[in-house]
Amino acid sequence: MSAQHHHKDMDITFMVLAGNFDEKNTGVTSLDTAHDRKLATEQAMRSIRGAVVLQNYFRRTVNELDAL
Repeated sequence: MSAQHHHKDMDITFMVLAGNFDEKNTGVTSLDTAHDRKLATEQAMRSIRGAVVLQNYFRRTVNELDAL
């Protein structure tokens, strides 16, 4: 597996985790967003921000562990 492929898989994983976390926190499901474009856009933006936060935290943790 190439490094680029691995990073893409990680990005997808973080997006899924962030989406699940957002759904649990807000109670907004994909069924709710299916008919409301504004709600779908807001949820997507929260998921993207959540994925970035999770990914940054993961990378910092890995870097700190590598430094040990």
